[in-house]
Amino acid sequence: MPEPRGREFTHGEYDQDASAKLLADKGFVQALSTCLTLLGTCLLASPVTAEFRAALDVTRVTARSGDWPFGDGPTIAHAGELIASHETTDELRADYQRLFRGPGHLEAAPWGSVYMDRDQVLYGWTWVSLREWMRESGVRGTYAENDPEDNFGRLLCMAAEVANARPERLCELLADHLLCWSPRFLEVLAGAARTDVYRGLATLSATTLDDIRDVLGITPATRRLYR
Repeated sequence: MPEPRGREFTHGEYDQDASAKLLADKGFVQALSTCLTLLGTCLLASPVTAEFRAALDVTRVTARSGDWPFGDGPTIAHAGELIASHETTDELRADYQRLFRGPGHLEAAPWGSVYMDRDQVLYGWTWVSLREWMRESGVRGTYAENDPEDNFGRLLCMAAEVANARPERLCELLADHLLCWSPRFLEVLAGAARTDVYRGLATLSATTLDDIRDVLGITPATRRLYR
């Protein structure tokens, strides 16, 4: 008999004292929200948009200059060099469609429920859990487009907004709804990407989230992953 879905949901943990102190620091919150918004935009927006290009330019310059505030220094530098590659908009758009949008099989599906629901579907039980958390926390989705809220890019942008507006709920969002599956997604993305830009964004996202997890003292929730 299949395991009841309710038993699959566990909560993560975090260092309440350390996280509260950091999230009361306006400089830390600004740095965190800026990095998450930049990465979220780069991995959500189509490469043909001005929004993507602007976010990518700032990300590239900041990573290559050594000013990116989260992550391992050599890894950030390596990611910055990958992001600085001279791939065309057409090449990036083709990779974006193949990885995230289709048509057809997606090489790096960006939705949490695809990884955490045994049926690997959109709008799965983990998406329902996220929506319930958003409602209880008074958090709204970041983008109005028709895309599940557990899209990795959307979650990064949501976390940036929560850090500014509801910092006391940020660690819950990260521990229970993002960090429990994002390492696997970023591993898949780095392996499936055909462009250096998307490899670099996967690398930079991974080291950034690892550092944020560590400084906030987060132990992500345990999830069984199906992809």
